[in-house]
Amino acid sequence: MTVSGPVRYGLVGYGLFGAHHASAIEAAPSAELAAIAVKSEASQAAAREARLRAQVPRPSRPVSRSAAITASCWVVPISTSSM
Repeated sequence: MTVSGPVRYGLVGYGLFGAHHASAIEAAPSAELAAIAVKSEASQAAAREARLRAQVPRPSRPVSRSAAITASCWVVPISTSSM
């Protein structure tokens, strides 16, 4: 796959480590943090406040399957992921 322009990331999870991943994505010149998906309302509010340019939809499934997202980064506890 060839991508023109920045890689548009969808971030799933916005706890302690999700916030660090968001900062790293935003700092990369070839990346854009396009969306953040989280379950808790508190984390949604924190993501909306800190990451003004990213969409914060709910639930996570539409973010990871969106055509507007080039790559996804899942930062969730192992107990909540389905492997």
